[in-house]
Amino acid sequence: MHRRLPALLGASFACLIVAACGAAVASPSPNVTPTPTAAATEHPTDSSPTPAPTTEGAAPLAGTGSIPSGTYRTPDGLVPGFTFDVRADGWQSVVPPDQYGFVLAIPNAFKPDVLLGVVVPAAATADAFTAELTASGLLDASVVVTDGTVGGLASRSYAFKSSVARTAFVARSVNGDVHTSFGGDLAENRLIFVEHPTNPFVIVVSLGPGAGVAEQFVINAFIQSITFD
Repeated sequence: MHRRLPALLGASFACLIVAACGAAVASPSPNVTPTPTAAATEHPTDSSPTPAPTTEGAAPLAGTGSIPSGTYRTPDGLVPGFTFDVRADGWQSVVPPDQYGFVLAIPNAFKPDVLLGVVVPAAATADAFTAELTASGLLDASVVVTDGTVGGLASRSYAFKSSVARTAFVARSVNGDVHTSFGGDLAENRLIFVEHPTNPFVIVVSLGPGAGVAEQFVINAFIQSITFD
C-alpha cells in the first residue's frame, strides 16, 4: 500500500521529504575541505589551476543539522555510494539520511529557499520513470526533458513548473513505498533520473521564490562533483 507523504514543509514544497521517519541522530561531522594556508598561496603568479575539494576521507551524512561547505559521502547503506561537494555554508540536512536517500535545505526545513535531495525511485529505468511522470500529469509541452550524464552514467533531467502540487512518482522509504508530489508557488522543480546499473536514483531539486544564483551554484556543483565508489 502506498502512503502519501505528510506536507511537512507546507504548500510551497509538497512532500519532498521521503525519508523523514527515522529516529533522531547526532549531527553529521564530515571532513570539511581545509582552508588554504599561507604556504599554499604565497606564489600569486602561479598559473596552476585551483585544486578541486578533496574527496579523500569524506565522512558520510549521518544525521540532521548544519552542513558546512566541504566534501561529503552518501549515507551508509545507500547504493550506489558516491562523494559530492557542498560549496557553501548555511545548508542543513533536514531529515535523517539513510539507505533511501537524503535531503538538504537552505536555510532550514521550515522555510526553505531550496531543497536538494537524493531519493530511490520505484521505477527501474528512465523510460519507466518518464511513463510514471506522464501518468501523473506532470509531463506536458512546457517540461524540458534533457538526456545527459551524471558521474559518467546516463541520466535524464526533467525541469518543470506547476501551479499546484501534483503526485509525481513513487519512491522507496523506511516505511515502504511513498508517493512524492511537487508543485505550488515555486520557481522551478527539477528531477534527474540517474541510470545506475545496480540501483538507479533521482536527484530532486525544488527552488522557492527566494532561490538565486548562489543556490544554483551549489546545486550545479553538487551534480558535477558526484564521484561513484
